[in-house]
Amino acid sequence: MINVVDRVSTYPGRVKITKSDGTSEYVTWERADQPTVEGTPINKALFDSIKADIGLSGDTTVFVSKSGSDTLGNGTSSNPYLTITKAIDSLPKNLNGKNAIINVGAGTYNETVRFAYFTSGTVIMNGNVGAGVTITGLRVQNCSVRLDSIALTIGSDGLGISECGMFYTAFGNITITGAAEALTLRYGAVLEVSTSLTINNATSRAVQVQYGSTASIANLAGSGNGIGVYVYQSTVYLFNNLLSASTRTINDNGALYERGANG
Repeated sequence: MINVVDRVSTYPGRVKITKSDGTSEYVTWERADQPTVEGTPINKALFDSIKADIGLSGDTTVFVSKSGSDTLGNGTSSNPYLTITKAIDSLPKNLNGKNAIINVGAGTYNETVRFAYFTSGTVIMNGNVGAGVTITGLRVQNCSVRLDSIALTIGSDGLGISECGMFYTAFGNITITGAAEALTLRYGAVLEVSTSLTINNATSRAVQVQYGSTASIANLAGSGNGIGVYVYQSTVYLFNNLLSASTRTINDNGALYERGANG
């Protein structure tokens, strides 16, 4: 993958003129052809637009590391990006039925990660098996995202899934700590946690599933929460629910099914 960047000149428009006698001088070049049609400039924005239209030609992996750089990195394993946001921005929105894999190195990333409007494929967030990755928050909007392998900790911004967004866990565990509303699904969102989800100190609602959304959560646990699970016009399946909360569940015109533990 070529990382296209705009050329930044120290002296924009400056050219060197060498005369027939061998002497030279620097002058400033100014276009004065007064075109009737400006045309399309050849720059990074043009290449990004082309990449977005074409989409992925095959599964691709972009690497992120605490030792990487968003300025000098190109997303390869030997030259990774510094932030997950930069890795997401490097991907075309059209995935062409392929997988876009973001391999995240262990560490704390002080960012709210946003996956939005990727079409015809899945974005996979993974890393070394069991690697601990901490982020401030996570948003999934109108696209499909899967978590593999890593142990993900989400901070005060919590996890939000909306507008038919889909979020799955394959071999990764999730912990959400310190968010007033830890996990929110709205407007046809889908969540499937087949590993474990731990929520601590959600002073308002630990889990809220609303407006035609569906959640299936295995091994829900945690403590210090206000309302445990709130369901409004949606469907929730809980398997082995050990979540501790002042008010365990509220079902408001929805469907809540529990099996195991407190169910």
